[in-house]
Amino acid sequence: APYYSGARVVFYNTAQYATAGVEVPTDLDGYVDNAGKLAAALPGVSGVWYPGQDWYNALPFIWENGGEVAVQGDDGTWDAQFSSPESLTGLAQVQQLMASSTAPKDGDETNLWVPFREQQAATISAPSWAYWSIVADEDQAPTALTDTLGYFALPGKDGGAAQVFAGGSNIA
Repeated sequence: APYYSGARVVFYNTAQYATAGVEVPTDLDGYVDNAGKLAAALPGVSGVWYPGQDWYNALPFIWENGGEVAVQGDDGTWDAQFSSPESLTGLAQVQQLMASSTAPKDGDETNLWVPFREQQAATISAPSWAYWSIVADEDQAPTALTDTLGYFALPGKDGGAAQVFAGGSNIA
């Protein structure tokens, strides 16, 4: 039986964006550029918190640049596509985000809200349900971040909303 599902949303600290003079991006290049601008303007802060093992957030960059993880041939076999020019363009954008991030290079996407809550990251991309982890713990009242919490859809390569990973869990 289905249990839950969700897609990624970009959460950002409006006060940190204002301090850095950065606006919500309108395309994917702007999102990547903002990461560097935020990190430069806010010493010790990741513009985008991007740990080294976060494949959920890498996929939109591949897809938005026209790449694929793998494609199925007419004979039913699968062909890896990470080395296609389109996929490499997306992975180069991911590399830029990782280069300006202070997230652990061996870390993963779990608990992204912790550095965000501690203002060590100006931006995170997380499932929409992460909102509740950002604004309150089970034993605490809402945080001061509720006044500076903004969110937006990851922008697409040419504007609009990017294709993002949607996933969930089932009970069996």
